[in-house]
Amino acid sequence: MASDILKGLTILLVDDERYSLQVFGRALSDMGSPEILFAENGAEALSVLSTCGKKIDMIISDFNMPTVHGLQLLKAVRVGVKDIDRATPFAMLTGYSDKRLVDMALALDVNGFLIKPASKEALSKRLAKLLAQTESDLWLKEVKNYIAIDVDGALNEIAKPDVEPERVRGFQLMSKNKALFRRSGASKGKTIASKGKTVGVEARGLPDNSGDDRAPQQRPQLKGRLCALGELPENSILARDVYTGDGRLFVHAGTELTPRIVSILDDLYDLDHPVKEIWIAI
Repeated sequence: MASDILKGLTILLVDDERYSLQVFGRALSDMGSPEILFAENGAEALSVLSTCGKKIDMIISDFNMPTVHGLQLLKAVRVGVKDIDRATPFAMLTGYSDKRLVDMALALDVNGFLIKPASKEALSKRLAKLLAQTESDLWLKEVKNYIAIDVDGALNEIAKPDVEPERVRGFQLMSKNKALFRRSGASKGKTIASKGKTVGVEARGLPDNSGDDRAPQQRPQLKGRLCALGELPENSILARDVYTGDGRLFVHAGTELTPRIVSILDDLYDLDHPVKEIWIAI
């Protein structure tokens, strides 16, 4: 029986490949017959967002498109150009996993990744998770945080085959010791003790040490146990730093593992940035 998770919603689907628009459009229609608006690049998408006169409940966009790239579209949404709702759920549609594009999408608070090709069952599961973890907008950062991310410069450098990824402008924020998930603006929450120290934990995001550039062995880690992603207890706290499969810091120890973070961890696994198990505090 087809899922109806998208019933009553309005979805903006953005892709420069018409075949992809057709395939994903049909798949989305089988999930409750949502209203689907189409755009063939980011510029068209921005026009739709600013002129359609209705609430867009979700944007699903490809990465690489002419005129306006998917990352440029995502930044425009998060900045709120043309009075677009900055907290509009945004999923990136991709068939590959260039780690630089993935890093920047994470910095811009993408809400999920949808892998090409995807079965209807897999697509339905991912969209259900995305909708669940965007019911509130507490994850959204201040506009200045998104303005500071140099998407245009990074895309220009990525297009140059002789440029090393570590030197790409805009990815200087993504050094090996800086978490891909950035700390949100407001701070509230709880604390837990670790080896005589107190580690601050934001109730909805990263710990107070999210800007800590010290080497992993110098940052406080917590006593914990190893746990599979699919078996995480509710409200778990990360005991040890988590790294992606290619050695980049994903999130700091002390972070509350919100549904948003767990969902992105699942997505990264399918994007060949595997994280199968993590240490949680006990």
